[in-house]
Amino acid sequence: MSSWHIFDKDLQDLGTKGLVFKALNLNGCNFIGNGGVISLLKSNPEIQEINISSCLHLSDALFTTTKLDLSALKKVNVSNCPLITDIGVVAIVKECRSLQTFLIKNNQSLTDKGLIALCANVTSSKSLNELGKILG
Repeated sequence: MSSWHIFDKDLQDLGTKGLVFKALNLNGCNFIGNGGVISLLKSNPEIQEINISSCLHLSDALFTTTKLDLSALKKVNVSNCPLITDIGVVAIVKECRSLQTFLIKNNQSLTDKGLIALCANVTSSKSLNELGKILG
């Protein structure tokens, strides 16, 4: 679904159609906000991958304001999302219990607090090596 011409209404409509998604690629969709993505995530609790990289209007609220079941998410990409801060990172590592890959490149809003939360959830040397690749 990666496109510049997807809107919240489109995502909300998909959420009501009973379609099941395992992965969601919204890379660069700059006409969407938290509401549309939340609607789609609520209707698809089994989503395993979400790529919201370069979505300039998605914020921490996506992961903090609504009780979503994010336990199935294995891969999350929030690279180049200026409104995803430490608060969002902490929520992601807390709520995504199956998380294996977390991409956060070029996030200027991320500070040591977010990195510490991320590192606190690294459970193996392989994961630590991957963290180094992610942070570049």
